Amino acid sequence: MTSKIEQIQSQLDSLGIEPVIWLETHVTITSTDSKLFCSCKNQEWALPNTCICPICTWQMGVLPLLNKQVVKEAVKLALAIKSEVPEVISFDRKHYYYPDLPKWFQITQYEHPVAIGGTVDCYREDKTSFAVHLDHFHIEEDPAKLTHTKTGTLIDYNRSGKPLLEIVTQPDIYSISDALSYMNALHKLVKALKISDGDMEKWQFKSDISISLRKKWDTGLNPRTEIKNMNSFKFAQEAILQEIESQLKYRTEKWEFKKDQLTVRWDESKWKLEVMRKKENVSDYRIMPEPDIPFISLKGIEQEIELSREILPFEIEKNLIQNTNLTFKEIQYFSENIQRAKLLFAVNVQIDDLQYLAKLFLNAFTDEVYGKLSATDIVEIIQEMQKRGNRSSTVLKSIVQQLVSGSSFDWRNYLDQSVISAEKLVETVEKVLWDPSNQKVLDDIKSGNTGAIGALVGKVKEILWNLADWSQIKQSILERLEWKLTSISTTKEVSKKDSNHLEAHVNNFSLDDFYFSDSYRSHKLKDLNESFCGQEVMLAWWIQSIRDHGDLLFIDLREDGEVFQVKISKDSFWDMDQLSWLTCESVISCKWVIIERNADDINEKLRTWTIELNCQKLYLLSRSNLLPFEILTSHKVNEAKRMKYRFLDLRNNKIRENIFKRHEIIKIMRNSLNDKGFIEVETPIMGKASDEWSREFIVPSRLYPGQFYVLPQAPQQLKQLLMGSGVDKYYQLARCFRDEDPKWDRQPEFTQLDMELAFTNKEEIISIISELLLKITRELYPNMKIQNTNFPKIDYADAMEFYGCDKPDIRYSLKMRTITDVLQDTEFSIFKQVIDNWGIVKALIVEKDVADRFAKKYLDEKLRSFSIEWWLWWLANIRIWEQNFITDKLGNTILNNIIQKTWAQKWDILLFGAGVEKVVNKALDAVRQKIATDFSLYDDNELAFCWVVNFPMFEKTDEWNWKFTHNPFSMPQKEFIPDLLEQRNIENILAEQYDIVLNGNEIGGGSIRAHIPEILEGTYKVMWYSDEEMQKSVGHMLDAFRYWFPPHGGIALWVDRLVMILQQKKTIREVIAFPKTWDGKDLMMNSPSFISEEKKKEANIRSI
Repeated sequence: MTSKIEQIQSQLDSLGIEPVIWLETHVTITSTDSKLFCSCKNQEWALPNTCICPICTWQMGVLPLLNKQVVKEAVKLALAIKSEVPEVISFDRKHYYYPDLPKWFQITQYEHPVAIGGTVDCYREDKTSFAVHLDHFHIEEDPAKLTHTKTGTLIDYNRSGKPLLEIVTQPDIYSISDALSYMNALHKLVKALKISDGDMEKWQFKSDISISLRKKWDTGLNPRTEIKNMNSFKFAQEAILQEIESQLKYRTEKWEFKKDQLTVRWDESKWKLEVMRKKENVSDYRIMPEPDIPFISLKGIEQEIELSREILPFEIEKNLIQNTNLTFKEIQYFSENIQRAKLLFAVNVQIDDLQYLAKLFLNAFTDEVYGKLSATDIVEIIQEMQKRGNRSSTVLKSIVQQLVSGSSFDWRNYLDQSVISAEKLVETVEKVLWDPSNQKVLDDIKSGNTGAIGALVGKVKEILWNLADWSQIKQSILERLEWKLTSISTTKEVSKKDSNHLEAHVNNFSLDDFYFSDSYRSHKLKDLNESFCGQEVMLAWWIQSIRDHGDLLFIDLREDGEVFQVKISKDSFWDMDQLSWLTCESVISCKWVIIERNADDINEKLRTWTIELNCQKLYLLSRSNLLPFEILTSHKVNEAKRMKYRFLDLRNNKIRENIFKRHEIIKIMRNSLNDKGFIEVETPIMGKASDEWSREFIVPSRLYPGQFYVLPQAPQQLKQLLMGSGVDKYYQLARCFRDEDPKWDRQPEFTQLDMELAFTNKEEIISIISELLLKITRELYPNMKIQNTNFPKIDYADAMEFYGCDKPDIRYSLKMRTITDVLQDTEFSIFKQVIDNWGIVKALIVEKDVADRFAKKYLDEKLRSFSIEWWLWWLANIRIWEQNFITDKLGNTILNNIIQKTWAQKWDILLFGAGVEKVVNKALDAVRQKIATDFSLYDDNELAFCWVVNFPMFEKTDEWNWKFTHNPFSMPQKEFIPDLLEQRNIENILAEQYDIVLNGNEIGGGSIRAHIPEILEGTYKVMWYSDEEMQKSVGHMLDAFRYWFPPHGGIALWVDRLVMILQQKKTIREVIAFPKTWDGKDLMMNSPSFISEEKKKEANIRSI
């Protein structure tokens, strides 16, 4: 289930908006004996106003005296996060009305804080790292504590004057989860350094969180909202979510970002934010140097501080992430308490098995163990256990509990009595494995269901009274199970010479057990038919499944996706016990004689239903371990496991078919274009950074330090340069790379059919692609219906008007109409407010036959809540000829005009969306698709192709600048070239661009190119590029075009997306042999991964 954070992040991404978050965290220093400026005890007191003096209550004539230990604690933090510690610091007075400070000012640091800059390194839950940069942090005093009652406000000065650190980040946190990870990392750090206890319930760690929204790639900051005094991670998460939702709602309703800076607070009882006041700026305070505290020299103070960096929380997490497979939650068990980590790493120096020890500590140790037992004690116990062949956390837990209790305890004697020896464990495992009542479990495991091993582990633990470790038992079972499933039966003595049939058997690994040859097969299964009867053939296959019926063995053999069932009986293979080593997914080679199948055995469902194989000899080529999942049902396994063992997943015929069908599609593409005179040219992978539409993957240059290659988003510029070289028709199956977040239809690397033609026009390219797509679908998908073989062309303006998007699914109706013009005189406040603020009102027409199937709850609840997910806060509806409050508000005249504009008929339903044009279109498009899915308005086997043409060449950004809609190399339509060159009428310029759409998915796009340098220059001038910026970005293209290029154009088809739709898959990951996961990882190759410092140095990369 998608979390609320993921939902909000998805909505932000869809609108091209990012949050900017920064924090001011107040940490109470609890490690000093006294307060900041006086000798009062720095501790919690039960009775109010019992730990105070004239200084912390600021009586007349008193002078503050700075606590040097506070400064040392601050410098210790500065060293840990690599902040700059100045040689001299000073204090200031910040004047503001504080009811909890009797002097009406706070002593703090403004001009010369104790630390400048610095970096807090953090890990996310997915184990990726990031860094938050600090602006500075400073020392200041804590105010008193106020308690509000019904009769008045009480004040407790016990807290007044306690030392605080205020840690201020730069505004460089751009996601909700990263803000929470930073808070967590900082909390762990101050506790690890023993600067503070960090007790959030006692307000020893609290954060003021500032949030503003902006368009992605903007560098400026919009007005912020500051959430005060968050002393709970849970509350902080909810508060951030609520504030971002509030600002997003404002953005979609007002068409602008918030203008006012606010200060809000979290009301725990109401579970919501409440406005306190408008946010103050520095100018709202009177800040002046503190006259009673002189400048303080910090020269040489670093030498007085001891700091062991390897036991800081981030370093602990880094060590465990790199050297174990613990979950991040398990890793935090150690990083949240460095005493645990110290003991773990100290023990590992002797044991050298960090994964095993970490799990052991997690399962066997309670907090009272740390500090009472030394590393030497624990090493001695574990080594003694290992001598006895035991790794049980249960046994270790019993021993340490007795030792920390202080009682006299002979733990060696306890080990002798309770630790299970290796011999005892093997004996017990053997007993369970050979127990006839467990035969069904063994059969399940042999057929590929490895999950059944857990049942055997449970039975062993039951016999051993839980004294053996689970992983130890499982490992022993796997070892003995491998032996049991692959060894010769022990019930009778058999030697190799007793059987001419068997050429290999397996006990423990030996090269002698396997068959090696120059030829493993004479034929493939697909070659066999009745004409081979009586002949001897040699075949090599995978074993898909085995069914043992005593004297009869059925084996399903798999080759190229085809399964062939063979039967082995004592008639042809007299010693069946010799075949006990066969396991699923092992690879065998066999000599067979092909014979006619008995009439009673004929199975007409099989291609080879009239023949069967009589086994003569059987050879083992390779043996499979127990599988992590069953091959036949791998498509039902969770994706992470499938991707980790993708090579096994691809053995599943349903998965394999996608890859083979992809091959057939690509083969048709190549053959068709070759026949039309195209040549395939490979363009470079490493190129130059561009100003195109997506983030690029960057490759550092070893030979040219500080310079970089980038991986191509597409070979756009190179294929255009080919046209200038005399190549008339080019194509390639191009590998493309975009550093985007993976989605169901996107991958960081993907394949496109890239084409370019000289002396061409839009209609020729559309004709070539339409013909190619028809050929692919007719030859490979004859059972799929093509809605219209003459692919319709839809103007971009019509697509946006009738479908709300530029990639319409035309398999069903459900069209829209903009009705803003007929509502100009309405007094209905919701519509009027939107129109007055330059928004639009649009109606989605649901025809009667579909509308009749709508339930009121579906309309009023399901669709309305769904539209809110797309930031359409108000989705209203009327039914033609039915009266409701909206029809009453609109009146008959306007209502009739709406009916006429929308072509609505009696009993149709109109769904109204009102707001910003972009938001309304996106939301109604999503609602349209949802209705079509919920009510099955389309046929999954129908293919609806269409072309979208006449795109605008430019569109406005949110900053009211111009940007290109497709790419900057497109040619304007002929009649608009003068407008481009003279920089006029920009909003109406149409481009020679075209997209091909299939079932609501864009599967390709292209354009006629601007081959004249003045036209390309005009495009960049519209976007406010200076001559210098233009030369830097596309100077090489402009220079090339001055050597005169032929008119040319092209297109790219996205192969992965096309195959996904034709194969009716929900994600392109299913049609790529080795895809990245949903979060951009390759679990099979463990990529991305860390690289060595040596490799970084070679690539001129420096770690910071």
